[in-house]
Amino acid sequence: MAVEPTYRDFDLSFKKHPLSQDIVTFSDEAAIRNSLKNLVRLIRFDKPFSPGISSPLWDVMFEPVNEGSAALIETGLVFLIQDYEPRVNIISLSVIPVPEDNKYEVNLQFTVKKNQSGQTIQLFLPVERLK
Repeated sequence: MAVEPTYRDFDLSFKKHPLSQDIVTFSDEAAIRNSLKNLVRLIRFDKPFSPGISSPLWDVMFEPVNEGSAALIETGLVFLIQDYEPRVNIISLSVIPVPEDNKYEVNLQFTVKKNQSGQTIQLFLPVERLK
């Protein structure tokens, strides 16, 4: 007997599955990883009817890439993930500034609440407009 996926989200690029011709979906941990990446990149007013939900990255966009702005991003991401991604428990979150490349390295380790499996996400966020 096959185990049904607990969580399922569709791919926001709206790619078609080659066999079923339906929209490609993500399941379980892949769906949660994709959701977390989207939260980190969310710009204020991108979410209709919830303009206050945004990544703290955009609040320090024009600040120097240093430890102070990295700490602001880290604190904001912890609150953002705790408030808007209830499926995960954060194990560790670090934001490392890389001023020579004008970017931040975000390392997030988390467990999925349902099955307690550990996952790691590593993002490189350039300090420039992503859209």
